[in-house]
Amino acid sequence: MQHLSYKANNKKPFICNLCNAAFSKRYDALRHVSTVHSKEHHLSCISCGKKYRQKLSLQEHMKTQHFGEKLVACQICNKLFVTELHKYLHIERRKLSPCNMHTKFAFGFFGI
Repeated sequence: MQHLSYKANNKKPFICNLCNAAFSKRYDALRHVSTVHSKEHHLSCISCGKKYRQKLSLQEHMKTQHFGEKLVACQICNKLFVTELHKYLHIERRKLSPCNMHTKFAFGFFGI
């Protein structure tokens, strides 16, 4: 099954057919498919045996589950993150802001 497409004349010509992620290098696209879309979990936690596909996921598991590092909470939606950077990216991507009209939180530039 072909998981990549190639579109010439694009800055990122290698396209994942499973999620439409685009890459400038074929190697990056192949690595994406093998780590993100693979059903296999190649990495195991040496403490508890839990399996992961990505090295970063295993590292985050080790930090929070076995080394006692605290998770960082978003002040707006209370979602937990492993690092301040992850929390910052979460807020920036969603432009989260409290909605003054409702008890729920709204996404968007104006917070409505």
